Amino acid sequence: MIERLNEDSNINFLGNSTSASGVEVIIPKIARIPTTQENPWEESPLKIKGAGAGRLEFHLPHIAEALQKARNRSIKNGEITAGEDIAKNIQDLLKLKPGQVLVDLGMGPGIIAKHISKYLDETGWLYCVDASPSMLKAAQKELLGNNATLIHGDIHTVDNLIHEKADAAILSGNVHLLTNRELAFKAIYNMLKPDGKLVVVTHVNRNAKKETTKFASEIDKLEQTRPDLKVGGLRLPMLTEKELKEEVVHKLAKVGFTVLEIDAETNAPDVNEVLGQGNMPLHGVGKRLAIIDGRVNETRREEMAKDILTSLYEGTQMQTYLLCTKKPASLLPKQK
Repeated sequence: MIERLNEDSNINFLGNSTSASGVEVIIPKIARIPTTQENPWEESPLKIKGAGAGRLEFHLPHIAEALQKARNRSIKNGEITAGEDIAKNIQDLLKLKPGQVLVDLGMGPGIIAKHISKYLDETGWLYCVDASPSMLKAAQKELLGNNATLIHGDIHTVDNLIHEKADAAILSGNVHLLTNRELAFKAIYNMLKPDGKLVVVTHVNRNAKKETTKFASEIDKLEQTRPDLKVGGLRLPMLTEKELKEEVVHKLAKVGFTVLEIDAETNAPDVNEVLGQGNMPLHGVGKRLAIIDGRVNETRREEMAKDILTSLYEGTQMQTYLLCTKKPASLLPKQK
């Protein structure tokens, strides 16, 4: 017997499942429904976690507004904006064609999505998934009139959200926030067509003398021991070279992706705003320290912040792009 999950259902799980009564439950998937003033986004029928649930305050409107402003900032003598520059770099790797289907995972305020959607033209479609209603509100304003469906949902369950397989996907600026990278990568893999492409954009602290910093280590410990603090988004640096290899590239390969290319640029438009070459404000780090331990006074937090920044700038913060392709199922190792 099969029934469909509806708004009145109290069944709580991830993915198609069988209820306690032995009834197979089918989760309704989201089709091509354009964002409008009256219908800004679609709601996932599944549990929603992620940054939008409170990590790094991504659920607050001012965070979406700040990111929207940064992505819309003009660079290169006003000839291009930061978001457009990132979108061009992504397109150089994806080589999107008219009529294709693209999914932007954790699209934030939608600036990059807006610029890259033009490569799909009026015959293609863009799905944008984010866990933060504030980010969705900002993206809705950017994407009105485009062939775009916005979804309030979780990256970890995206393979159970969208009605059709995608040609390509983007994971930009949020791989360090994923609660379970392997689970998220597997969901993305399942969502893509055979030979589908994924571009991961992240910031990496390269050439650091240490594998990670003391500050990052403390955040890692807190994630394990104090999940109530929601400190995952406070980690600095986001990733080291070692972590990029072991926590991202290795796990991408484990679920079936082939990482074809790794590109990095030190003069990326938002590097200075994320950490920068010496430009990360002390109060930004101090705020993170206050969240970790509110008992530390302001003077001591400033001293600690200086030590943290000194450690961070031993390396070079670079915006890094990974181009990944989905291996055909016939080439994957057989499950034992």
